[in-house]
Amino acid sequence: MRLFIWLVMAFMLAMPARAELVIEITRGVENPIKIAVVPFRVKSAGAFDVDLARLIESNLERSGQFVRVRRDTMLSLPGPEDQIFYRDWRAIDSEYTVVGSLERDTDGLLVRFGLHDVYGERVLFAERIPGSSDSLRDIGHYISDRIYEALTGLKGIFSTRLLYVSAERRSEKDQTFKLILSDADGGRPQTIFQSSEPILSPAWSPDGSRVAYMSFRGKRAGIYVQTLATGEVQKVSDFPGLNSAPSFSPDGRKLVLTLSRDGNPELYVANLRTGQ
Repeated sequence: MRLFIWLVMAFMLAMPARAELVIEITRGVENPIKIAVVPFRVKSAGAFDVDLARLIESNLERSGQFVRVRRDTMLSLPGPEDQIFYRDWRAIDSEYTVVGSLERDTDGLLVRFGLHDVYGERVLFAERIPGSSDSLRDIGHYISDRIYEALTGLKGIFSTRLLYVSAERRSEKDQTFKLILSDADGGRPQTIFQSSEPILSPAWSPDGSRVAYMSFRGKRAGIYVQTLATGEVQKVSDFPGLNSAPSFSPDGRKLVLTLSRDGNPELYVANLRTGQ
């Protein structure tokens, strides 16, 4: 479920401290799909931190391919085990309806959901997803991907992660640069490295377990590879002059980078296992 995308967002200058990444799609398709995502029925005691229905409808609408049906227009709020009265959904101009439920069990959490074709009056598919309260966001992104692919024929990217650099500038000489990992919607931001000097050219490893980037340490530019799970950092190069544009080989064992160690910028290949 944890998929990754080769997507890098460059500097976001002059961002205030504690600001979060906001992703806004300003233009979509001419005739977006109208979809109603019913609030998921909670079938056990206790509240959940994530509103799955809100997450799913926000993901789909952000793609520019869908438009949500507002909750306050829904004539009923069925669960996955209830009969769906399709005429009620046609009355509010919904083409598709998503219904679901959450419940805690002895193994953690169980999410049920189904996608209904309102005009075809049929269930397109239904699933049961085991998980935990901590994995609710991942489950919501997975459901969004399933719906997106079923209705557009294209793979969804909601389960992917973003890697981007932010800059918090408090004064001309006082600023902090952060390399941040987040969900595709900007949620769950996690700072994996920060510095008072610029961070440039972040790049994913093919399996999404490591990132490479250029940063200044001791006022000297260098290329570093960081393992996300452990935070371990490997220095690849810090030669005098240019050290930039790292890119992993398809097998993740080597790194292509640009160096000017001999005076002119040239491409080099570094073996990450041997350091050569």
